[in-house]
Amino acid sequence: MNTSESEFHKNKYIYAPNMIEGPLQEVVHQYALMRARNKDMQDGDSQVAKTPIALGDRLMETLLKYLQPKLEAATPPDLYLF
Repeated sequence: MNTSESEFHKNKYIYAPNMIEGPLQEVVHQYALMRARNKDMQDGDSQVAKTPIALGDRLMETLLKYLQPKLEAATPPDLYLF
């Protein structure tokens, strides 16, 4: 197992292809690109420098709420949730 695979397992990450399906994928992708290109996001933080970030983005927060049942079904029940 290479380093990234071992880190992946150590951190309990999962691979969940097609979690966002169909036209919604393209909408979310184009939205994220547009936000980054328009520079209406912060340019990184202490965790990930030079990576566009935005707190409280309504579309992305709505997307997370929409995906919550799928995410809960794909992850072990013992994960820490706020």
